[in-house]
Amino acid sequence: MKRSSLPETDPKKIRVAIFNTHPIQYYAPIWRKLAGFADFELTVYYGSDFSVRGYRDREFETEVLWDVPLLEGYESRFLDGFDQIDGAGFFRPSPWPAVRVLRSERPDVVVMTAYHAAFWYGIALGAAAFGSRVVMRHDATDEAFGSRGIKAAVRGVILRTLYRSVSRFAVVGNRARRHLRKYGVGDARMTWSPFCVDSDWVETRKDFWMGQRSELRKSLGIPDHEFALLFCGKLIGQKDPLLIFDAIRRLPNASALHLVVAGSGPLRTEFEDAGKALLGDRFHPLGFLNQGELGRAYALADALVLPSRSETWGLVVNEAMQFGLPAIVADGVGSHEDLVSDTQTGRVFPAGDAAGLAEAIKSLLREFPEARPRYQVACRACAARYSLDAAVVGLREAILAARQ
Repeated sequence: MKRSSLPETDPKKIRVAIFNTHPIQYYAPIWRKLAGFADFELTVYYGSDFSVRGYRDREFETEVLWDVPLLEGYESRFLDGFDQIDGAGFFRPSPWPAVRVLRSERPDVVVMTAYHAAFWYGIALGAAAFGSRVVMRHDATDEAFGSRGIKAAVRGVILRTLYRSVSRFAVVGNRARRHLRKYGVGDARMTWSPFCVDSDWVETRKDFWMGQRSELRKSLGIPDHEFALLFCGKLIGQKDPLLIFDAIRRLPNASALHLVVAGSGPLRTEFEDAGKALLGDRFHPLGFLNQGELGRAYALADALVLPSRSETWGLVVNEAMQFGLPAIVADGVGSHEDLVSDTQTGRVFPAGDAAGLAEAIKSLLREFPEARPRYQVACRACAARYSLDAAVVGLREAILAARQ
């Protein structure tokens, strides 16, 4: 299914085929910018359309229909059987429609954004069989996996074999670079393409919402001189949101601390009951916020907290920092190595450590509100280095190098 029309095939252009299991709000802006390069003839192939027709997110426990454009500004096609698939898993979508596309279209370069499902293994095999070069841009890390045992050994064999078939890697962060080196990928096959949000769009939302900061805080009963901590994400065990309350109980004086929550999930009832019991009217649950509304939560907050035990990146940190918010994150959050500096942009504490989180909150509280302008400048500067433009430039470089 075509979403837009492009000129006839130009033999001088590099024919690029990008594959995703479904349209994803963080990838669509990258595809739009890549499609703007005159030397690329780019098509994005999707295995399902569930994210554009709306679906129930099991972890958010809510119906989701993203309020940002996912298919505009680039050529996209849905693979055979796309409308029969309601989610992504190891065997969904099937790889065979993608393989048939590779056999018939034989693109110059194939871009993969993951590896951990049959869909991706089929694409890698199809690209090798039909003469396409492969570029991979993914957020794989090793921190969530053990380094010993049969599973680790099997994973190592699979990844080394897969990675040998990839021409270039667009590296999203420090953990991803370390992961690739571990499995035999040399720096000569890597280019820098940082994990990013649609920073151009976020900037427009920042300008819109920050002008309403005082009014937004007043609507929740948060005085300008008091500290508002924000948790933004799914209320699931992996993100360990209840640790926030364990930490707050350890603070000697939390009477001027507010907690704002933008999110939902299976822990919502337990989490909100605990928040109301501990903080009373200083607890502010906003529920699930779509992309266009998230800026409201960032604008009224003073800092982000993300206590995840294991998270490959955590793009909410990028968004929060673009709004000028320092981030208090667990060391299980993959982006902490790239984005969070204790002296500049936030605090890092050991995952699962309530005392460590309490100390991180306390040390930031001591600096606010006087240090807020300094953190705003540092956080926005950091976010700018992980921008949409930086990601696109790096991915383009990887595609050009793979084609040589």
